[in-house]
Amino acid sequence: MNQGLPFQQLILQVHYILGLRYLLNISISVGLQTFSHHMRNTTKLKQILLKYDLDLSMDEENLFKLTLVDKNTGSVTSFEHSSYSHLLSKCYSHFLKELKMETKISTKIKA
Repeated sequence: MNQGLPFQQLILQVHYILGLRYLLNISISVGLQTFSHHMRNTTKLKQILLKYDLDLSMDEENLFKLTLVDKNTGSVTSFEHSSYSHLLSKCYSHFLKELKMETKISTKIKA
């Protein structure tokens, strides 16, 4: 473990990893599309917030814009849609895709 991190930050990282592992296990066993389709928006948002900081705004034409900033890498991704539910579903799908890629990378590193 990184000795430069404060204890609380290490605990948060452990919770983050355990949350992602739990989510991935459920997603794989149920199927990503079916699982995300039946989740409530608040549940999706909580899971997204494990990995990303976000900015939510709406323009004059009632178009929602949600910007995700990865807490680890700082990479930024934005989504737009007129429906909040659809927007959150798009962001959640992105979250699952990124999570799957990270899992593949960490599996390759361990092998």
